[in-house]
Formats: sequence, C-alpha cells, structure tokens
Amino acid sequence: MPVLIHITPLIVFVWSHIALKATFVTTTWDETVVSGEDTPTQIKRVRTERKFSGAMEGLGIMEYVMCYHPYSKCPAGQLAGKPTFTWQGICHFRGTIDGSPPGEVILLTTNGSFVETAEAQWTIDEKTGSGGLKGLKGRGGYNHAVDVCLTGATDMWLEYTL
Repeated sequence: MPVLIHITPLIVFVWSHIALKATFVTTTWDETVVSGEDTPTQIKRVRTERKFSGAMEGLGIMEYVMCYHPYSKCPAGQLAGKPTFTWQGICHFRGTIDGSPPGEVILLTTNGSFVETAEAQWTIDEKTGSGGLKGLKGRGGYNHAVDVCLTGATDMWLEYTL
C-alpha cells in the first residue's frame, strides 16, 4: 500500500545584522555636582557633545549620571590619581549610519566604567528612530585608554539591523 507523506514548508528567519566601526571625538564636557560638594562619593550630571566619523557620521549629545569613587584612583595618564567612576545615560545621535539617509535615534548607555580604560555599552532604543534611522535595532559600545581621555578619537562599534 502506498504511503502518503505530507511535507510542510519550513520557513526559518535568521536575524541578520551588520557590524560597523567608527570613532567619535568629544567636543564639549560639562559636569555639575548633584550630590553635594562635601560627600565622599560624588554624583555628577555630565553633558557632552561628540562628533562621529567613519561608518557613523553625525553629532551626538550625551547626558550621563556619573558616580565618582572616593577610594579608587586612575593609575595612569592625564587623570592619574583622580577618582575612577561609573555611569549610565543616553546619547541622542543625529546623522547617518553606513550611508543611510539622515535620521535620529537614542542610544541607551549602560555599564560605563572608567579605571584603566573608559568603556560602556549601548543599546538602541528602537522606538526613537526617525528619518533614515527609523526601525534601527541593535547594540554597541566604545572604549579608549585612560591617556586618550578627552583629547583623541574614541573607537566604537555597533551591530545593527535597519
């Protein structure tokens, strides 16, 4: 007796992402103490502006909350002997990514840490994309050596779908 075999089509969706590398240069840095000047652990609000180049072209405005550690010091570079710190915040990026049409998006900054390197991770706030960055999804981050600090370009990366 013949056997009837029914084959159901299988559709597999694979999340495909693009990885890019770029740099940014900090053009302004403004700190405001919010914890009180006489406390050992300083909490500061920091606003910076950054110019992105490479696979990301544009400007970013960062708003961070930073916690300076009173008993942990930077080991080297122009901040040697100064307190280390951690931070969280946002970056409002306006520009293009890999030649996209211009747009805007918010990058949520987490796990910021400054000891021997400054490093943090970004997650794209998917609901904030507009213009050529509408629908942008992904994550990334940045790091640079203590001695680079605010004077040189910071390497960054981004894995994304658009």
